[in-house]
This record gives sequence, structure tokens and C-alpha cells, in this order.
Amino acid sequence: MRSKIPHHWKWLPFESLLSEPLRNGIYKKKEFHGRGTPIINMGELFGYPRFDGSCELKRVELTEKELDKNQLVCGDLIFARRSLTAEGAGKCSIIRKLSEPTGFESSIIRARLDQTKADPEYFYYLFNSPFGKWLLGTILRQVAVSGITGSDLAKLEVPVPPLNEQSLIAKQAISIDDKVAINTSINQSLEQMAQAIFKSWFVDFDPVKAKMNGEQPEGMDTVTASLFPEKLVESELGLIPDGWNIESIKDFGNVICGKTPSKKNADFYGGDVPFIKIPDTHGKVFITETSDTLTKAGDESQPKKRIPENSICVSCIATVGQVFITTKPSHTNQQINSVVPYDQNSLYYLLFKFKGLNKHFHDLASGGSATLNMNTSTFSKVALVRPTADVLEAFHKTVGGLMEKMLANQLENTTLSELRDTLLPKLLSGEIELGTSEELVEAI
Repeated sequence: MRSKIPHHWKWLPFESLLSEPLRNGIYKKKEFHGRGTPIINMGELFGYPRFDGSCELKRVELTEKELDKNQLVCGDLIFARRSLTAEGAGKCSIIRKLSEPTGFESSIIRARLDQTKADPEYFYYLFNSPFGKWLLGTILRQVAVSGITGSDLAKLEVPVPPLNEQSLIAKQAISIDDKVAINTSINQSLEQMAQAIFKSWFVDFDPVKAKMNGEQPEGMDTVTASLFPEKLVESELGLIPDGWNIESIKDFGNVICGKTPSKKNADFYGGDVPFIKIPDTHGKVFITETSDTLTKAGDESQPKKRIPENSICVSCIATVGQVFITTKPSHTNQQINSVVPYDQNSLYYLLFKFKGLNKHFHDLASGGSATLNMNTSTFSKVALVRPTADVLEAFHKTVGGLMEKMLANQLENTTLSELRDTLLPKLLSGEIELGTSEELVEAI
């Protein structure tokens, strides 16, 4: 690895770049929680890698001395000191903005760089690149949980360009992440728009109620309005539009519980078939990439578990209620139940219906067990309102453009993320030069 850095860069111990020693966060007993100083926990470290103060933080009562020792400032890097998974250990985030004095908890290591030597943004991107994760993996310790220690991190030798080059590299990576953030924000707005239409049609029954009052449904053309009945009737799920039915999830499509192909067979993994696990699904409506893939042999080892493009999936064990749509023929692990719709016009209806059933799914998965588990049989029997086929078709067409734009933005984000993740390794290896990489990013 060391031979693959430009000749004018240096390998230096991480501690030589710090303005003060690495520090673990503070632990406080439960009686001190719920008031006082906002504190960053592991959830924020993983959920907000470029922390900008936009989320609500838990609070802990800290003395002035404790806050002085455990306060974060803009530019600080924070690392996950331990994690249940090897992938999570050493996860690095950067503090970009804080609205008030903020501390950090004991599972986190704080690194405060000497900014006359080191640009924090460069090192944030270094530690989040495949090369940086490999570096952190060299100090990973695995006992009961995976983790890194401050002493090992301090001694870790890292590639250090001149300060001006650090800033140029960081600037390019930031420009990519900013484009990703814009796309993500647009997708959130698009999803909210589709969700609002779903709620109006299928939760509040606004078109039906308008017609009951002799009014034209607001914002709806006469052809679409004609598809809705003029009264509500009683059902086992409460009032529903006349002519609509109550059916089980299994009546909407073939329900398939995933399965993990044998890990003992190396020939099953590393191909082109997505193998979806719950960590691949967080914050996504469409699954466009996965951390694990199957080969043709892995795919064919369990043909009954294969799900096609435009299947709708729900996580049902441990993390319950993640809902997403496949974009390629795929497999999932056993924590996910998938519905292969008999009618593709029900796809987006089921997506938003399942999202609205999150609490119900959690209740079904509780069952007195420490681990949430909604088995396939229970999931399959959940009762849903089935609108008429023409209403489902109209909804699918109405929100289809929004959903297609969301998918396009998500695919673009995948491309941008791949560019960002390969930028530093290509610079390290000399495959591209700094000037060339600037032109590459500008061309996006």
C-alpha cells in the first residue's frame, strides 16, 4: 500500500496531526439523562456522517468541567469506538455545524486536528474511502464486539498530502456529496408529494367525501373522480368506500421469505445478483445497490427465493418495517418478506400502505420476545383495503412520474458515490492526477 502514494506525500502517524490527544467521550448514569447538554450518540454518528446540527439530540446533565473536557467543535472528527459489526467499527463522521455546546458519549473517540497541518474534511473523506476503511481495518480488534482503540488510532500511519492538496481533494469530494444531498432532499419532497396523494385517496377518502357532499374532488380531473364511489360503508377495518374489499397481503401477490445461501460455498458470492440485507435498505425507497451479491450459482441454488424487479419488500425481524422496492431480480436474507404483486398497478399502493402500517407491524412482531419477529405467515395474513382495479391503476399513473424521478435521482446518487469513493484511491495510485480529478468532478 505504501508504494501507492504520490512521491511528495508522506506517511505520518495520525497523532502527529492532532492539536490535542484523542479522547473518548463521557459516560453518565441514567439519572443524569433527559436534561442539560445535547450529546451525540452512536445513532447520530452513523445517521449524520456530516453532522450539521439539524437533528434533535438527547440531553445529559454535565458539569462545566465535564463539558469542557467532552465538548465538540466544528471540524472535529468522531469515530465509532465499538460496534456490533466489523463494518461499523471505526466509522468516521465530521462535525460541520453545532447550534449550541454539545458533548459526545463514551462509545465515540474524538479527534481534533491541527488545522495548520491537516484539513479535517480531507481526513473525513480519507477514513470513509475504501482505502481509509482498509487502514482502519488494520487496527480492528474483535472480541465480544468489534472495535478500535484510541491508542491504536493515534499510531495509525496515514497518507498526508501537502495542506493545499488536502483542501483541493476535500473540495472535490464535498462538491459530490453536496450534489448527493440535493438529490436526497428532492427525493424526500417527491416522496412527501406521493404520500400526500396516497393519504387523500386511501386514508382520508377525500374524493369519496367530496362526492358525498355533491362536490368535485379537489385537484382531480372528472375522469379520475368518476372512479370513486359516492358513499362509505362499514367493514372490519372501519368505514371504506363502497365497492372496495378487505383482503390479506397474500391476496395481492406471492409472498416470499428470503434465505441466505450457504456462506461455506465461496462460489455463491461475488456476482451480479443483488443480495439484500437490512443495512442496504435504510433511507431508501428503491434498492439500487447492495453490499453483497450472488453469482449465477448462488442465485440458482435457491430459485424459489428469487424475486423479480418491482417486488415490494418489508423487513420483519429485528429492524421491522423498512419498506422498499427492488430494481433488479434479487434475493434477500431471511429477515425480509417480499411481495411479488399479481398486478403491478398495486406496487406503489402497497409501498405507501406498508409504510403506514409500521406500528402495526411492530406490534405483530413483538410477541413477548426480546427480538422482534413477524413471521411470514403472520405477515401474509395482515388485512388490507383493496381499492377497485381502476382506482389502483389511476393512482399508479398519478404518482408514477414522481417515483420514476426518485429512482433516477437515486441511481445518480449511486454513480456519484462511486465516483467519490474511487477518487482518493485513484489519486493514491497515481491513476489520475489532482488536476484531472478536478476536471472530472466539474464535468458532473
